[in-house]
Amino acid sequence: MNSSFAVLSALAAASVFYVAVWVGDLRKKFSRPSMESLLTGFVTNFFDTLGIGSFPPSTAVVKFRVGGGRFVGQSYRGLTMETTRLSTRGQIVLPLSIRTARALTPGMEFRVEDTAEGVLLRPVRSLPETKLEDVAGMLKYRGRPKSLRSMDEAVAQGVRERHERGRY
Repeated sequence: MNSSFAVLSALAAASVFYVAVWVGDLRKKFSRPSMESLLTGFVTNFFDTLGIGSFPPSTAVVKFRVGGGRFVGQSYRGLTMETTRLSTRGQIVLPLSIRTARALTPGMEFRVEDTAEGVLLRPVRSLPETKLEDVAGMLKYRGRPKSLRSMDEAVAQGVRERHERGRY
């Protein structure tokens, strides 16, 4: 058995293993990459294999995604992954680029959700402080009175719709 056959056999085995793991992950209903992401990955890996590197094709994709062939420095962060650490007190620091892009400010509250893909932080949109006299006119209902039964049915319908969307 010559050495090139051994190398090709090892490469084929690694490829089969990689595809098996990838298919297994897809079956776990992880978020699937878009066609644009798959094509970008293929092209960047191809150019990287040729020795050109992955930065030029990635930058070209960002230029066309932004529009007009214009490159905006902050746009490249969409192709990189920010990392942070969990402190001993259970705190994390969101990277500055994410805080700036999302207009997150100190003191903001977040709703924490445990999802299949990981932990999701959603900003809690609080309503501005108001006085009762400013909003009291909104309490008046103009229409036919609703029965308790029709209100219960509406609440039950809302709960069913939330369950169908995978919420609660």
